[in-house]
Parts: sequence; C-alpha cells; structure tokens
Amino acid sequence: MPLTYNFTKIENYEQICTRKLVEGDKGFNPKEDLFRTTPLAESLVWMSMFIGMREITEKNWEQFYWRTRLLEVTTGAYRQMGTYDDDDKIIAREEQFFTKEEIKSMIGLSTNASEMTKAEFYKNKIKDLI
Repeated sequence: MPLTYNFTKIENYEQICTRKLVEGDKGFNPKEDLFRTTPLAESLVWMSMFIGMREITEKNWEQFYWRTRLLEVTTGAYRQMGTYDDDDKIIAREEQFFTKEEIKSMIGLSTNASEMTKAEFYKNKIKDLI
C-alpha cells in the first residue's frame, strides 16, 4: 500500500510544505509554475511511518517530536542537505535534526502510516539497537 499524506489541515501549508521551483532546480521550466514538497514536509511524511504516528495534532506533537528525536539520536538525521559539484556529485553533506518548532509547525499533517503504541515503538527501537 502506498504511503499517502494530507497537508491541507496544516496552517499556512502552502508556505510550509511546498516551494516553487526556480532556475537551477531539477525540473525547472520557465514556462510553468511548478512546485515541490519541501524537505521538511517530505521527511516528516516518511518519519510518520518510522515512528508509527499517522498524524501531528495539538495533543500529540510533543510525542511525535520525542519519538523522532530518539530515532535520530540513535540512527542519525533523516534530513540532510547536500552541496553538489558541476557533475551533480555530492561533495558535502550536512545532517539536519528536526526541532520542536518544526514539528509544531506541521500540526495538521496526516498520513496513512501504520500506528504503534508507545510500548510497541520503544520495544521496536530497543530491538533495533541490540
């Protein structure tokens, strides 16, 4: 089953979740207004699957953050920015860890990811570490 998501309940989702392609971006076409999902939005969609939470709400955003933080501290950042040479080969990579403010700004995100209880999540992460 494909991972699906909905950004429309996020306040200011057009600014937070999408960006207009500009000259130099892959897929840029000066004759069309094309948009891409922002790295923040895209990576949190995938993160919802890894941490077993299908939405970010006013009630659960802190739990979403702490599960994300535990995963990143133990396995590394899931979002990275790169610098590329003229041949499109990466020459430098910088990890970007999620902040509380970023998670909170995404309240309203929903996906169809499978859910895990707190106990299931921590049990799975302990297994991954051993």
